[in-house]
Amino acid sequence: MSHFVNQSRMVGCTSSDPDVKLRWRNPKNAIIADAKGRVHVEQFSGASLMLIFEAIVRSDQGNWTCETDTEGGKPVRKKSFKMIVNEPISFRDTRTVQTAIEDKDATIRCEVRGHPEPSVSWSFNGQPLFPPNGKYTMLADGLMIKKVTKNDAGEYTCKAFQVSTTGSSFEEKTIRLNIKHKPYFIHRGTYGSRNVTYGYVGGMVNLTCEATAEPPANFTWSANNKKFSHKSHHIFTANHISMLQVSP
Repeated sequence: MSHFVNQSRMVGCTSSDPDVKLRWRNPKNAIIADAKGRVHVEQFSGASLMLIFEAIVRSDQGNWTCETDTEGGKPVRKKSFKMIVNEPISFRDTRTVQTAIEDKDATIRCEVRGHPEPSVSWSFNGQPLFPPNGKYTMLADGLMIKKVTKNDAGEYTCKAFQVSTTGSSFEEKTIRLNIKHKPYFIHRGTYGSRNVTYGYVGGMVNLTCEATAEPPANFTWSANNKKFSHKSHHIFTANHISMLQVSP
């Protein structure tokens, strides 16, 4: 009999002789005498003795035996069944958003539980990874990335496969990895190594500054060592971008 943890089950044992007493033994060969509890026995009409599992646990796996009582010197007769207890795939201590620091080794936590023990594979932004290699190493509770960079930010998918004699199952968990890193300026329309913006006398011009950072950077504007403020100029700021509007 194959079951998952927390399932319930009733197993009957019946003798053709109504005068014969029956009893159940667990995998440790101990007699089940309790009439109440998670695992107990109940006498039904006739010569039937029911073994009842209110909630199956992993330790219930093994051979359970129904046997006749030895009273009166009669030979003991036995009948056994083997219970196989499977635990479905689950993810423990696995947050959907995780953070690493630039230039340091990082571990994406994905702790997979189950019985039989699941096999785990990984993908990054939809592309399969094949650890171990110089960049990635599989761990018992996740994936280690050596010296992460801002390019390692993205979606990592932890896939778990479970195969048993009674079937197979598959589960996956997608984790967003954010990389804390210093600001990197984004240069658009560059001239040499500097951004160049053109304007005309008496006109208005917008100066744009873009920089990626995690968490998002704060922007300040200055000219000739004089800091601009929102009171003296129009400054528009959003994530990773700031625009200074210079008026005549």
